[in-house]
Amino acid sequence: NVYFPAAMALFAVGHIVFLIGSLRSNHRLKLWQILTCAALAAVILVALVIFRERIPKGFTVLIIVYAFVLLAAMLSSFNKGRLLSIGYILFTISDAMLAVKTAFPNTNAYMSHIVLAVYYVAVILITLQIPRKT
Repeated sequence: NVYFPAAMALFAVGHIVFLIGSLRSNHRLKLWQILTCAALAAVILVALVIFRERIPKGFTVLIIVYAFVLLAAMLSSFNKGRLLSIGYILFTISDAMLAVKTAFPNTNAYMSHIVLAVYYVAVILITLQIPRKT
């Protein structure tokens, strides 16, 4: 898809803006939070190796950079509110499901609906956290 790199770049910008905005808060991370992000990073790297033939040429570096930015934003969301943290975890899951759907276009016909449902729940949770003190 021609629009995929542009969409990925726009979402990355959003995550970077969130990261910049969250730099002012100094919360200590718990071990489980760091391990969650490390485990997701490992899964992403293993998936990139396993499915490297399905990744369009030149996309691997873009995917790694985007995944790093997304995981950093998710890590930064921890300890800033339960809704924000759960929202970012769901956003990451939604992106992972979208990647599977993109790599395997013949997946279940309902996969698009599931991806969007998880995405919208994530966005709603993130948005609900905004009025709260973070």
